[in-house]
Amino acid sequence: MTALDERQIYATTPAGAAEVEGATAGLSHGERRVLVLVDGQRDVQALSAVVRGGEIDALVASLETKGLIIPCGRSAPRDPADRLRQETRERAMLALAKRVAAEVMEREFGSGGHVWAARIDDAIDRDVLRLVLRDGIDALSLRSGEAAVRRALEALKPLLSARG
Repeated sequence: MTALDERQIYATTPAGAAEVEGATAGLSHGERRVLVLVDGQRDVQALSAVVRGGEIDALVASLETKGLIIPCGRSAPRDPADRLRQETRERAMLALAKRVAAEVMEREFGSGGHVWAARIDDAIDRDVLRLVLRDGIDALSLRSGEAAVRRALEALKPLLSARG
């Protein structure tokens, strides 16, 4: 298998979008991780940050073979200084979002909040953080009701909608 072009961009197909919502295709953890992040804007290099080194080619090929993603373009060449500035901004925004999210979940869940704080700390980017928080909000709704959900969302929405 030849190595993928790191600037290749993929988009989800209708089947891929349905898989993200329904989780019916029995994807591996790595395939699911990549599929969730495919958005028609991230290139292979950006997607490779969420998997172990050397796995991205096989995962993308598998998702493409299953008809869940398709190539849709190529990213522009990166200026190293711009990339470093963007990565620094993104890391700072993620760190802030994770800190606030962990505080919110610890406050709302009480003694069980440390479990959510650990899951939040493991989030590798803002998209994964959103997925963890979606699960946390669902659990919070079952445990503590809508008032707790409203408080949590009020604190979290500005952080999760902001772009680094």
